[in-house]
Amino acid sequence: MAIGRINSNDVKRNLLRLASIGQDSSGAVNRVFGCIFMDQEKNEIIQYFQECGMTTSVDTVGNVHGMYSVAGEMADEIIIGSHYDSVKGGGMFDGTAGIVAAAECVREFASCRKQCLYNIHVIATNGEEGNELGGTFGSRALMGILPTENNDFLKKAMKYGYTALDLKNAQMNTRNCQGYLELHIEQGNILDNGGEKIGIVSGIVGLVRYIVHISGCSNHAGTTMMNQRDDALVKAASLITWVNKRIKEYGQKMVATVGEIHVYPNVPTVIPGEVSLIVEVRGLNGPSIYRFVQELTEKVNNTAGGSITCLVKKKPVTCSSRFMEIIKQACLAEELKYTIIQSGATHDGNSMALQMPIGMIFVPSKNGLSHCKEEWTSWEDLADGVQILYDTLVELAT
Repeated sequence: MAIGRINSNDVKRNLLRLASIGQDSSGAVNRVFGCIFMDQEKNEIIQYFQECGMTTSVDTVGNVHGMYSVAGEMADEIIIGSHYDSVKGGGMFDGTAGIVAAAECVREFASCRKQCLYNIHVIATNGEEGNELGGTFGSRALMGILPTENNDFLKKAMKYGYTALDLKNAQMNTRNCQGYLELHIEQGNILDNGGEKIGIVSGIVGLVRYIVHISGCSNHAGTTMMNQRDDALVKAASLITWVNKRIKEYGQKMVATVGEIHVYPNVPTVIPGEVSLIVEVRGLNGPSIYRFVQELTEKVNNTAGGSITCLVKKKPVTCSSRFMEIIKQACLAEELKYTIIQSGATHDGNSMALQMPIGMIFVPSKNGLSHCKEEWTSWEDLADGVQILYDTLVELAT
C-alpha cells in the first residue's frame, strides 16, 4: 500500500465547490460548452490547482493545465485529469470527479514531499461532451487531430472565438509523456449491480455518427390515398427498425442508436416530405463497426431518396496492460473489490491513446445513472477511487 492517504473531506469539499458552478435549483448542472459558466469554472479550477501546489496555464482552446514539476523542468511527465464541461441538465460527478481526483493526488504528493521520477501534469479539458465542434474537442486539439483544414469546421469554431491558429497552437508536444490516467464515474450499472468498488477499464469503445437524409413527397394528408404516397417518415421508420434489429445480431456488446430525428414540414395535415436522423454506432471491435457502417450505407443508398454522411469517427482504443496491472495491484493492496470493464462511453482517452499509453479507473454510478441530475457516486466510493489513482501514480512515478 502506498505511503500517503487521500483526505476524503477535501475530495467532497472541492467536488461540491466545482460542481456548484452552473448548477440550478433542481441540482442539475448546465455547464455546457461555450456558456458563461465554463469561464467561471475555468477560473475556479485555476485557483484550485494553485492551492494544490501546481503552476497553471490555459491553452488556446480553453484547456486548463496544472503542472507539478517535482522532477525538474526536463523530466518526463504523466498526465492525469478529466473534463470540466457538462451536458445540459447533467450531474455533478461526470468529469468533475476526475478533475478533483487528479488535483487531490497532487495535493498529497506535495504534502508528503514525495520524490518522483516524473512530473505530474493535470489537465481539465474543454468540450469533452458532445457539442457543435464534436465531443472530446479539447483533447483532440491537444493531440493535433482537429479538422483544421475543413472550412465548415473553422466557421463553427469561430462562433466560439477560436481561430485556425488557436486550434493548431493548442497541440501538445507529447514526446516526454509517459501516459495518461483518468478517474471517471462508470455511467453504467455494472459496478453498482456487482458490488465492485473499482472498474479497471480495458478499452474505450469506438464511435461513429452519421446523418441520414431521406426525401419523399409532401402532399395533402387528407386527399392523398395511401397507395399514392411517398412518405419520408415511413421510409425512415423502416430504417430505424432495421438498425435496431441488425445491431443485436452483431453481439460483441455493440450498440446503435437513432437519437435525433427531424421531420419536415412536421405538421399533422401534411405527409412528411423529408426526414433527417442521426445514427450512432459504438463498439470495441473496429472491423465490426466498419462492417455495420457498410451495411447501413448500402441500406440507405437502396432507400429511395436516401443519402448518408459521416459526422464523427473515433476508433476504439485499448488501455495499457501495464497500467491495468498496476491499478489491479493497488486494488489488492487497498482490499477493494474490482472488475475488468470496458467503457461504453467515449472519453478524452480516445484522443490521448493516439500518442501515449492510457489507463482509466471507474467508480460506481448509483443505479447506473449519468447525464442527469440524479447521477450519484457515494463519497466513500469516490474517495476509494481517488486513493487507487494516487497509489497507481506512486507506483508509476516513483
